[in-house]
Amino acid sequence: MEREKMEKQFGIDRTVGSVPRHLLSYTLPMLLGNLIQVGYSLVNTIWVGHLGRENAVGAVGVSLPIFFRRMEKGCDDQDASRGSGDRMKE
Repeated sequence: MEREKMEKQFGIDRTVGSVPRHLLSYTLPMLLGNLIQVGYSLVNTIWVGHLGRENAVGAVGVSLPIFFRRMEKGCDDQDASRGSGDRMKE
């Protein structure tokens, strides 16, 4: 009964069960995010490459990591404003 109450309050208890299953549940979202980022970068580089300017392709290669870091920072700021860490403080 207490275990169900804790899972309801804090989420899934990852200290019990299959370790590989828990690792997959952590790594799959990151892997999918990385694949989307690589796909975006590849399509953008191909599209800019068809413009025929070498400097433009270089600019895409330099600016994409900056763009994704800023996007990540924006997501972190939204999570902080929602108070996502409040449950862990209790």
